[in-house]
Amino acid sequence: MAALSAQGLCAALANSPSLWPAMGLWALVAAAITAAALVWRSAPPAGSHFDATQRRFDLPGSAVPLLLILAIFLTKYGVAVELALQPQRLQDSHFVYGLAATYGAFNSILFARALRLWRLVRPPPSTRSCAPPDQHPARSKPMRHHTTHRSRSPLSGEQIEALAHQRASARIGWFFHASLYVLVIGGLALLGATQGRHWPLAPALGWGLGLAIHGIRVFAVGTGSRWRHRLVERERERLLRL
Repeated sequence: MAALSAQGLCAALANSPSLWPAMGLWALVAAAITAAALVWRSAPPAGSHFDATQRRFDLPGSAVPLLLILAIFLTKYGVAVELALQPQRLQDSHFVYGLAATYGAFNSILFARALRLWRLVRPPPSTRSCAPPDQHPARSKPMRHHTTHRSRSPLSGEQIEALAHQRASARIGWFFHASLYVLVIGGLALLGATQGRHWPLAPALGWGLGLAIHGIRVFAVGTGSRWRHRLVERERERLLRL
């Protein structure tokens, strides 16, 4: 993916004198945002699992990759239209560096996601325990604590913990998506304002629609949303009355 992204950027800026500085900026922005994303949330998505026997990842459904592809496509379309109308923009260092930084921000999302999933393949040493199970007698106490609450909720303690992590991860993912949208679209808007043109409107509208759909999925109809949870509880009560 990184090689394809670098090749696409080189093809777009092949006739620009700022090609190699732009490539360096692309790598710098991608590395910086990837590092910030991993510091912010280093754990893989809730519900992710790696099957070592089949060497396969089992991931929860997410609209983020599709929305990212849509945003990249709309950005490349807007850039292609701008360069077709004004080929001299390749001589403008502000345009070239803004484009490189935008592509670097897009790639950082994919890089961070891949590195988070790599933690499932190679878990940190702190999560590995060499002690046998009989050397941990304190483990039975939390289980007794959870069993006292099973009569109050149809979910077990482990299910409640997993659902809480899933909801929190989904909301954090949307806020990170929104922050990236504001950062990238704001930069494109400033770049378009300096040119006196409105080409950033196309990626802003397309990506904004994707961000709105992502928000609806997280806060309204997603697996961890309250509205969906209430509907599930209502259907469960109806089935129990049958």
